[in-house]
Amino acid sequence: MKRIVLLLIAFIFFFEGCSGRLEDASNMETHDSSIVETERNFLADPLFDTAEYLAAYDVDNSVCFPMARLCETEGAYYGLCSSIMEQLMYMDKGSGVSGVLCAKAECEHNAESCNAYVGLGAGGFSVYDGCLYWVGDQIVEKTIVTGLWSMNLDGTDRVKIKDIDVELLNATADNSIIRVHRGYLYLIGCEGVIENGKTITRVTAQATPLDSSDEWVTILDLEVDSGVTSDVKFVGNKVYIMIEKKEAENRILTLYVWDSKTRELSICFEENISFHAENMWVEEEGAYFAASGASIGLYKFDFEKKTLEFCFGFEDPQYFGIEVGDNIAVGLGMTEHGDRLFWVKDFEGNTIYQEIFEVTDIENMQELGWSYVGGNQKHIFIALQSREVQYMIEVPLAGGQEERILWKYVSTGETV
Repeated sequence: MKRIVLLLIAFIFFFEGCSGRLEDASNMETHDSSIVETERNFLADPLFDTAEYLAAYDVDNSVCFPMARLCETEGAYYGLCSSIMEQLMYMDKGSGVSGVLCAKAECEHNAESCNAYVGLGAGGFSVYDGCLYWVGDQIVEKTIVTGLWSMNLDGTDRVKIKDIDVELLNATADNSIIRVHRGYLYLIGCEGVIENGKTITRVTAQATPLDSSDEWVTILDLEVDSGVTSDVKFVGNKVYIMIEKKEAENRILTLYVWDSKTRELSICFEENISFHAENMWVEEEGAYFAASGASIGLYKFDFEKKTLEFCFGFEDPQYFGIEVGDNIAVGLGMTEHGDRLFWVKDFEGNTIYQEIFEVTDIENMQELGWSYVGGNQKHIFIALQSREVQYMIEVPLAGGQEERILWKYVSTGETV
């Protein structure tokens, strides 16, 4: 009997010991789970753990469009007019002086060794943490080096951050958005390819840290059987990607949302639409879409109501296109004499500007191609170009102010 009691006591101690170990294991599992949750914070810096706008680190969405190659500081503008320019330009707001952005002593700005040389097709010009960033080329020992570059705003200390695969640039060449935002470089765009005799469009979105690492994060990898219109906007730690595609007779508009903190991609909404979405603007309460087609106007998807609603239109047959910017919709038109027209409304539908587009110092403007670069309620930016000459134009929206040439670029290398 005594032996049985001793065995029973030993068993109880053994069981309690196991229970203790099981409890410890349970605590360990809980602890590990919390570590996993912490590790899901992929932000490049704790400073970025906020929804507030960070002027030194966030994309300026007002010039974040596929055709845009412009960025701005409090004191200057920087960028290109188009993809066929090879030299980076600037314009000082205070003095009005413009030229090639290179501070190398005795540089004549006519060779690949110039700090302003960016190569054909350069893009992604962003002012980030006090420096200028872009993706482009430089000739090093007779070899084209394609990479992410940075340079001081005064044209000094150009350095390569990392190499960029040319194949990735080709895969994102159409509707291309290249931007630096909160510690990452984003490359988003599409490419038409032929597979088995059939044309498809691949949409690619990737991001990489602003360092020399080989790390690339795939955000979106999509194949569709039709052409695609796309646009991208950055809001805090969220990246909004607009994709419009055609299936049979239907147009389908999809808004994806990438959370850079958790690296999770979700669909905000997807709907059949009766218009063509040119581009978009994103606010806290919803996304606005510039709509063309049978009529032109603005639509809004309300994030809370989950509804897509028509806001207003441009009821004038002279207007054939529309763009958006920071709280503005820009109607693009042309008179019967070939003069260009701008009609700018705020998101409430109020007209804030409606004029013929004229620049006094430019002759034969009607012969130059034009593209919308971006804007806000203060001004819009328009690039005018031919193969021989290119202009970046600021169009003030306040009454009584004339259009201004930010810079002129002549393909021979002459700048004014």
